[in-house]
Amino acid sequence: MEIEGFVKTQNENNKAKAEADSIEAAKEAARKAAQAELDALHTQFNNIRFKETGSAALNSNSKKELDAIAELLAKYPDFKIKVIGHASQDGTDEANQRVSENRANAAKDYLVKKGISEDRIIAEGRGAREPISSTDQSLNRRTEFEIIK
Repeated sequence: MEIEGFVKTQNENNKAKAEADSIEAAKEAARKAAQAELDALHTQFNNIRFKETGSAALNSNSKKELDAIAELLAKYPDFKIKVIGHASQDGTDEANQRVSENRANAAKDYLVKKGISEDRIIAEGRGAREPISSTDQSLNRRTEFEIIK
């Protein structure tokens, strides 16, 4: 009798672990799918760009990308997003850090106005430390997005 009870308990434990593993695998697959969709948005809309040095003003193209990102976040309500602002190498380190933070916060504020909960969005400025072009500074004035758990 005791062996049957032990075997039954072990089977129940194994089943529960398999279900938990399956749930975690599904969550990871959903996170990867969301990141792939976000990456596709980057390709389609070429990120959010800022043409003017020192500006965090969103243009109509930026708002289109942010609308698509808001839709993505609505589709995956369990995920959070990191908004990373960047600046060109024009200006001082302090000014570039400030404008990169302002750019990230402008994108965050727009998403919040679109109904995305503020606690799902982390805004971060990285100044001019991560340029993507040494010849076209306008490409460095950007905001990027990353899905986080």
